[in-house]
Amino acid sequence: MRDYINRKSVRYQGQIPVEVKQGMGLTRNFSTSGIYFVTDQPVALDERLEVVMLLDYQHIGQRVRLHCMSDVVRVEPCDELLGVAVAVEGCRFELVMEDVEAPRVDGGPCGHA
Repeated sequence: MRDYINRKSVRYQGQIPVEVKQGMGLTRNFSTSGIYFVTDQPVALDERLEVVMLLDYQHIGQRVRLHCMSDVVRVEPCDELLGVAVAVEGCRFELVMEDVEAPRVDGGPCGHA
């Protein structure tokens, strides 16, 4: 079992839609130093990715995109999807002004980053 005591930051459980490559994913857990998500997109170990978390904004109908540059540290099968753990190197926020509905990605309770 992995030593969770030595983690860099507090981990939060939650399902937040993410944009990755040409498709979508759904977080399982996240922190300031990493994100674990499931996706149907092909992802390789050590690949550099931009993962965009789609966050609700305090005003109805607006969303925030949190762009995270990250490195893939683990890829594993997760039902019919891939479970992907990334180490976050840096993030920036983007306010989305148009009315956006959150996309849906189905996936089981696979993995932990």
